[in-house]
Amino acid sequence: MELNKPSMKDSLLSPVLMKVAIMATILSILSCPTRGSPLSVTVVAVGSYQYVTVVPAIEAAAARVNQQYAPHLVMNVSVVFKPALYECEAFADNIAHLAAANYYRRPLSEGTMKIFVGPTCLPEALNIGSLMTELNVLFASTVGTDLRLSDKRAFPTTMTTSASHHTVLMQGFQALLAVYNWTTLFLICDDRPDMFYYRAICRNFQIPGVLGAGVQVNSVTFNSASPAATNFDGLLGTAAAASRIIFLSMSLVVARDFMIHAKRNNKTTSDYVYFSSRAYVAPNFPEMSDTNDSEAREAFRQLFIVMFDSKRIIPYDDVDFVKTRSATAYNYTYGPAEPIGAPVIAGYETILVIAEVS
Repeated sequence: MELNKPSMKDSLLSPVLMKVAIMATILSILSCPTRGSPLSVTVVAVGSYQYVTVVPAIEAAAARVNQQYAPHLVMNVSVVFKPALYECEAFADNIAHLAAANYYRRPLSEGTMKIFVGPTCLPEALNIGSLMTELNVLFASTVGTDLRLSDKRAFPTTMTTSASHHTVLMQGFQALLAVYNWTTLFLICDDRPDMFYYRAICRNFQIPGVLGAGVQVNSVTFNSASPAATNFDGLLGTAAAASRIIFLSMSLVVARDFMIHAKRNNKTTSDYVYFSSRAYVAPNFPEMSDTNDSEAREAFRQLFIVMFDSKRIIPYDDVDFVKTRSATAYNYTYGPAEPIGAPVIAGYETILVIAEVS
């Protein structure tokens, strides 16, 4: 089963809301040139998450902006770095240094604007956001989101345009718990280092009062990358003893294992409700062509997968540009049926909306 967000209007990728957010941020920090004067915008692409696919989308969007608005508005893309196989969190300590070096070593002339946009994971976004606050420069994170980044007192020049936004997730769950009068939620959290999206979900859920007064949140952590076998039954027993509402904050492949074990332990009856979150789910999932497919299908009937807007598209010619550019410039070749992902579309749309309000 899928539990989609309450309304398309609530998505931070909604074009109307995105335009309002970007316009408010730009107007609050920039002294724009005289009306009618040409404007040159340098987009600094920064961030390591799915870099080889997102940056080509930013480049494609900038090219489309130039076709539509030049000479009144001209966009250039400056690539800060080309990471090899850096993990987002491992690279977070260096990202602000690189962004600062780009800002100071490449000064702008009058009538130009520099903004930072990119697929930053949360630790990168927090570090760059803090820097951009000091510099009074617009920064748009197209991947990493967090309730802290939504605090405009702390990050007045930072915005997030991710397809999966934690603020929306928290608001949705607060409303859901209130509707069904659920007062306890138990989190099973994968603390694996590269699971930053799911670790952020767990951290945000545990902020006091974020789900409303009177809602109790408990949790247990494990590491799916640990050499030791995951104690699925033990973790499920701990969760079920505290609440019948259980959030599996982990990849869907690992969540599948949990649900199979839950079924075997008679914990997928109507007394239990399970949730997980994912930006994209393969059409045939949870089938993985193994001996557990039948049990997985039955178990998943009791699992709600919270998904965000995954139906947005970009023009076909720009899809071709993105895929070709990914292969030729960033050494990433899309598979024959591989779709353009949500982070790619978020990067593309962010540039177009910035152009409309600049």
